[in-house]
Amino acid sequence: MNDTHAKAAYNGLPAPDDLPPGEQIAYTLLTELYRQTARGHIDRKSAVFLKTQLMDYTSKNPLERASLLRCIAVSVQAAAKGGNIQAVKLLCDLYDARDALPIAPEFI
Repeated sequence: MNDTHAKAAYNGLPAPDDLPPGEQIAYTLLTELYRQTARGHIDRKSAVFLKTQLMDYTSKNPLERASLLRCIAVSVQAAAKGGNIQAVKLLCDLYDARDALPIAPEFI
């Protein structure tokens, strides 16, 4: 992912078609990270750290990816409980991917 993708995520645009599948989930998570930060659910310092990690998502090993997904999934779950339909969709996508990712089901 590059800065152009990050700007698109900031604006809430759908994942661009030019992103490979591994980066599409990172893009979707980055979009949600921006949304949750704007709502005050994630502090700026944490958001900057998580954004840095998401921008380099595909170079992470599977355990690092799972850890990053867990961090963001907790925030997404809170948003989904509040009725955020995009967060609900993201949670469904995570549930669909749970067999392909090394992430414990209780965290997604």
